[in-house]
Amino acid sequence: NLTQPALLCFGKVPEDPTSRHHFLQVVSYLQGYKEASANEKLFGVLSEKLYDLLQLDWEQREEEDNLLIERILLLVRNILHVPADPDEEKSVDDDASIHDKVLWAIHMSGMDDLIKFLSSSQTEQ
Repeated sequence: NLTQPALLCFGKVPEDPTSRHHFLQVVSYLQGYKEASANEKLFGVLSEKLYDLLQLDWEQREEEDNLLIERILLLVRNILHVPADPDEEKSVDDDASIHDKVLWAIHMSGMDDLIKFLSSSQTEQ
């Protein structure tokens, strides 16, 4: 999985230099896709798809629908799980960090409301 957190891939931060280099390279790639995903359009598409799937009654959903719901939620979780890049987060005038931009995109797309609905709905648990 291309969005899986580096710690899940490696188990822990590697000690030997070669593995540590690979670990840091994976983290760097993850930070790059986190920055690229701070986009309202991306989360808008994901929110619309998730909303359409949640409109189906539990009995009407097929296994593919449930898998897609799970994958969308995992993607959002993995994007939020990416650690901040200290070099990129140095800013002046209290600019929004990459994480803040991702959270704003999630909020503006309505994804946060869908996640709140999922967490509070008895039928979706």
